[in-house]
Amino acid sequence: MEIRNCNVAVIGGCGFLGSHLVNHLIDDRGCKVFVLDNLTTGQKKNLHKDAIFEWCDISTDEEELVRLFKKYDIQYVFNYAAEPYIPECFERPKYFFMSNAVGTLNVLNAIQKTGVEKMLQVSSAEIYGDADGKIDENAKIEAHSTYGVSKISADMLVQVRWREAKVPAIALRQFNCFSGDTDVLTPNGIKKIGELGVGDKVYTLNSKTMIPEEDEVVDTQYKEEEQVYEVRHRSLDYIITGDHRLFLKSHQRNNFHFYTLKELMGKRNQYSFPRHKPVEGGDDNLDEKRLKLLAWYITEGYLALPYETRICQRNEKYRYEIEGLVKSFKGTCTKTIQYLALSDKEVAGWMKENAGTGAANKKIPEFVFGLSLRLRIIFQEELMKGDGDKRGGRYSTVSRELAEGFVRLLLLNGEFPNLYVERNRSEFILGRRVNPLKRIFRVSFGRGTTICLKTKHHIRRIEKKMSVYDITAKNNHIIWAGRNGKFNWIGQCVGEHETHEYVIPAIISQLSNGNKIKLGNNSERDFQYARDAVKNAVELLEKGKCGEVYNMGSEDCIKIYDLAEMIGKLMGYNTIEIEVDPSRIRPWEIWHLQSDNTKLYSVIGKKMPTPLMEALIKTIKYFEENGRKWDF
Repeated sequence: MEIRNCNVAVIGGCGFLGSHLVNHLIDDRGCKVFVLDNLTTGQKKNLHKDAIFEWCDISTDEEELVRLFKKYDIQYVFNYAAEPYIPECFERPKYFFMSNAVGTLNVLNAIQKTGVEKMLQVSSAEIYGDADGKIDENAKIEAHSTYGVSKISADMLVQVRWREAKVPAIALRQFNCFSGDTDVLTPNGIKKIGELGVGDKVYTLNSKTMIPEEDEVVDTQYKEEEQVYEVRHRSLDYIITGDHRLFLKSHQRNNFHFYTLKELMGKRNQYSFPRHKPVEGGDDNLDEKRLKLLAWYITEGYLALPYETRICQRNEKYRYEIEGLVKSFKGTCTKTIQYLALSDKEVAGWMKENAGTGAANKKIPEFVFGLSLRLRIIFQEELMKGDGDKRGGRYSTVSRELAEGFVRLLLLNGEFPNLYVERNRSEFILGRRVNPLKRIFRVSFGRGTTICLKTKHHIRRIEKKMSVYDITAKNNHIIWAGRNGKFNWIGQCVGEHETHEYVIPAIISQLSNGNKIKLGNNSERDFQYARDAVKNAVELLEKGKCGEVYNMGSEDCIKIYDLAEMIGKLMGYNTIEIEVDPSRIRPWEIWHLQSDNTKLYSVIGKKMPTPLMEALIKTIKYFEENGRKWDF
């Protein structure tokens, strides 16, 4: 068999390794690739332009997998989906097991039901625990984390299901691969502060007009602080430095002023954060009925063949309104108990192009943000009729992109939005059953809200050395940002720096801001260039035996601190200073991992891996050319 010019599903194809595989299958092998991802760790911007995306959570959606495999006539499946950041599994063991083990079982069941020819399950070298020398497939299995246990389970499922029912799958035990928590609202969604680079756009407040503006980041700084402060209550959540400036109004004064946090410490005063005004201006010529129908489609609609836009609604008041909208178009109007439908090719195509399809993929079109205030408020009100609560202060959706777009819309309309994510809380949302493990995004807001800060009760000093980030905008010095979904106007934004979960990107990111870095223990790891890894993976699925497991790495290993020194020299430092980061320390460390590829090479032939130095140079070049940030 040869995997060329065929239909391939890549589960987890928006992630780090998965996106590399998608590129290889499309560019080098002419395949039609369908990416299934729940976007927990992956990002849609990593998608190849020719890939077809479907939102799917394999830990719970076995029947959805079956539907998609049948719909796209899938021949081969690569499962790269996983929760990868091992320190998180110490606090969330069940979630990791559901994603990595139960998810694999669901995929195996789906390929059995649909006749998929073969599947590659990507496992991990973590299952071996600590070992001496090179590790082959017969080495002792001794997981040191829940992540490792979940991957052992996935491996065993591949082997057992082949012997039980001839489910055609192979397990690949992947060694390390690499390539080239303050949130900030941007025109492209909500970003981590550490992801922002010079030239990126953010929302800032003009302190004279009190109107939000799109502004440009002109500087970013990364530094270590011995002492930081937590500012928190029900509507606030920041970790900032003592010299951070807040734009506040004292209850003893009439005007807003900038105060450093140190100035506020020890005072018993109460302060208010600014309330912004809505953004005026914009296009006022769009047809209101088309705009309203768009909002109903986003919240309650879907497309059916041929060219039919259906809006599900049982509320008689809203059904009457929707019927009037539908009848204002040239197409045919159809009514059932469940929905109202418009058969119109132009309208259906316009809806699909601008707002997407599928509840988890819906979005607010970019042109909406450029409309007049009058039309934006009409659009907001229609969205709330569909997926808002009865009190009118909360909006719910399963689409992250839609939720972040709604936050942006509310900000421009003069509201004060916050964004919360719920998982496994309720099986119902607005009367409709949803999968209990899917994420539900809740946007709460209120225009008349005044956020008060009581220095005695809401500020806490943290005696802990911490990495912080600072961004500076071009025109204004007050940025819309926050943590844990709680947003507000703060001064030039300094927030806790979230280091990258993959060690090589973490090293490069930190060294781009100086020669001092924070790492975990000085363990030894086997690093393989991602492009080598995905090419070998495809060839293994072509030639490997079902029910078998194979190791894959570079067969060399290097200590993490030596790796950091090597990267430091490539980035122009003679020496670097390394400090231990407690968040990267494992309760049960794995000190040595090194692959033995003998079994793999017996199947696909001996391969010459990309040398580590060459691969690091390519990775650093990618980081610099990508605006000194990572897209995974």
